[in-house]
Amino acid sequence: MTAASLDPDGATTTGINVRRMRSLTFLLGGGFGAIAGILVTPLIAMNYQMGIGLTLKGFAAAILGGLSNPLGAVVGGLMLGLIESLAVLGFPSGYRDVIALSILIVIMILLPNGMLGRVGRKGG
Repeated sequence: MTAASLDPDGATTTGINVRRMRSLTFLLGGGFGAIAGILVTPLIAMNYQMGIGLTLKGFAAAILGGLSNPLGAVVGGLMLGLIESLAVLGFPSGYRDVIALSILIVIMILLPNGMLGRVGRKGG
């Protein structure tokens, strides 16, 4: 999948079916989204406006771990969840979202590449 996304022509040259990899990526993304929706439904009251809150928290987790590292996004999600859960000890529970987005702002200022992110390539 990585080869097909970074260099489709080179992947085709080495025998990788790029069209199949793109379809598989789309299928896996949709499947993981469906599983996440099924798992979160019993925990959170569903309404038509709930998507933006979950999207912002997911983005904050990805930024926290580093956008260039998939493992970093997982670590960022775990860290954000732990920090939100432990913040309830010192702050009212209504401030969980405020704390999560404040952490996002601080990380973006102090560590623009995230905790596990790599520095971008310099030069040409």
